[in-house]
Amino acid sequence: MNRLFISILLLGITCSVAAQTDDNTEKERKPKKEDAKKALKELQKQYDLLQKQHRQLQGEYEALRQQDSIRQADMLANEEARRQQGAYFELCRQNLYHEYMTYLDMPFSVVSLDKIADINAFAAGYADTDTDAPALQARAEACLRHKLQFDHMTALLTQPFDASVIQAARDSLLVLRKLAKKDKWDELAMSRTQWAETDTIDVFFSRYKPGVKWLQDVMKRCSDQYARDGLNATNRTDVVLSVDTRQKIISEEDTRQMSYVSRRISPQGNVADYILLIPWLRQRYETFVSEPNPLKPSEATRRAIREIQEISTGL
Repeated sequence: MNRLFISILLLGITCSVAAQTDDNTEKERKPKKEDAKKALKELQKQYDLLQKQHRQLQGEYEALRQQDSIRQADMLANEEARRQQGAYFELCRQNLYHEYMTYLDMPFSVVSLDKIADINAFAAGYADTDTDAPALQARAEACLRHKLQFDHMTALLTQPFDASVIQAARDSLLVLRKLAKKDKWDELAMSRTQWAETDTIDVFFSRYKPGVKWLQDVMKRCSDQYARDGLNATNRTDVVLSVDTRQKIISEEDTRQMSYVSRRISPQGNVADYILLIPWLRQRYETFVSEPNPLKPSEATRRAIREIQEISTGL
């Protein structure tokens, strides 16, 4: 009886405990379902936020991609512009070098010292970065040197004849003449036109001394003729006869002198042509032959005659 009672009591307790356990389990299940829904809502909220951020980032990405595309296009355009500018600069540089080289080959009577100096300065500025610059600079320096020599020799033709000075100038051309005869134009550093012009100055030098002597002889002959004319024209107011006679003397002397004077300059072979090519002689020659009254010459004419007659040529 006791055992049965105890068994029933244990069974009741077990059922009670089981019921409580089921009740507790049920109670526990309900919060879990609520937590899951809450978590799901939270995840949905985070997902929506991430979607929003994604769309925002996607928009920013598209904007950046478009900007990058524009910048890439600008970079390509700039690169092409730089390439074209580089090609244009190279073309301009080549044209400029050609222009400068052409200028440095022009006759010395045409080129200017200032322009040559500018070209030399330009080439010096690019000597370390441009392979063509040193050659241009060397050409400019040579042209400057020869131009100074040419100007010096030209100036001598505007001064009274000085045998030693003229000879020194002619001697300075000997080396250049040898190079020109051997066609060593690179060593000469002078164009053919420039050398021809320089060589012509030397021809003028060769005519200076005989030109002075010739003019001295003509002046003496004319002076003697004037003296005779003066005796025959004491009561005359004009001196046409004397002017005609003077011109005749000069013409006859030209013809006679051409028997030994070279015709390198004047095909006509007129000695007066050689005189006219030498500025200092030309001024005095023209003063002499244009004197309106050779029987009573002006002070300018007397000074011109005196300057010519005082020169000692050694001939």
